[in-house]
Amino acid sequence: MSQPQQVAIVIGSDKTSFSVKSIDIPKPEVDEILVKVLAAAQNPIDLKTVELGFLDEGFVPGCDYAGIVEEVGSSVKGVKKGDRVAGFQGGSYGTFAQFVRVDGKNFFRIPEEVSFDNAASYGIAFQTATLGLYHTLKLPEPYNARDEEVTPILVWGGASSVGMVVIQLAKLSGLTVITTASQKNAEYLKSLGADYVFPYNDPNTPAEIRKITNGKLYLAYDTISEKGTTQLVIDAFGADSDIPKGKKKELINLRSVPCEALDSKADSVTRHRLLGSTLLGKDITVYGIRVPANPLVYAFSIHSYDLLERLLKEKKLQHQRTKILGGLEYVPEGFAYMKEGKNSAEKIIYRPAETKQ
Repeated sequence: MSQPQQVAIVIGSDKTSFSVKSIDIPKPEVDEILVKVLAAAQNPIDLKTVELGFLDEGFVPGCDYAGIVEEVGSSVKGVKKGDRVAGFQGGSYGTFAQFVRVDGKNFFRIPEEVSFDNAASYGIAFQTATLGLYHTLKLPEPYNARDEEVTPILVWGGASSVGMVVIQLAKLSGLTVITTASQKNAEYLKSLGADYVFPYNDPNTPAEIRKITNGKLYLAYDTISEKGTTQLVIDAFGADSDIPKGKKKELINLRSVPCEALDSKADSVTRHRLLGSTLLGKDITVYGIRVPANPLVYAFSIHSYDLLERLLKEKKLQHQRTKILGGLEYVPEGFAYMKEGKNSAEKIIYRPAETKQ
């Protein structure tokens, strides 16, 4: 008997091309669930991994998904067919497909009032944001925020998908949020919780940030982490003698490879390079670098999804603005749109079930 088929975006033999093809619907392992993908969100890593040829022939790209459980592995507990679920996935079975197999623990349940399109916008952005803020910087989570002196944090790239989540979470954690973006997005980012929005392309921005923080800034999250942004963030930090006693300057970078050369001020900054894929709990290879599974990060990921569910149920977290393109045949258009820098403060969404071959 032939294997049931689906349509998906499939990587070609040169590893940089792709097309819509019919492929087998994957069978979930005993500890996995099979999800019918009703919405898949596009992320910068999706474009980069294809352009740089990091996916093998036959692989399916895509990280973020939202959909309905179709099949449940024999060892998975507390999940049933028909449940509304979302999250992010990696490896050879990506989310630019009509079905995806995912970890039977590492996902979140979608509240009834949240659409599949909006649910797909959280995934890797939310998990990467919490990994930096709470697992790495050890800041208090929203429901554990302490009543103490307000701490400023700089979010460089506030209109990025991760940046928009970091802004909201940092505000819920009681921090003063300073961010950078184009002026067209300034009011939107303030509606998410940003206290100050500075132009990302103004060379005076680091000095202005030092001014409003009285040189006391010591926490930052660089959601761009390329084209000189890390140096700009370091320039915005206060002098070692100005930051609060007992604190140290810490910077989150979203890079898996060494960034550009930095000046001597970087020597006093503790830099944390995050890999969102470590949240999947598996050995991974990203940008040609092998990263072993980290059980502590995996456990944090499951906890983080619990936090997301609570925030959504209590309507304390806004979804990102979405741009719905349609079926998977629009992935080339979505990639071009992102590559040209046209998507700003929004998530591109595909609906695999609407794909026309």
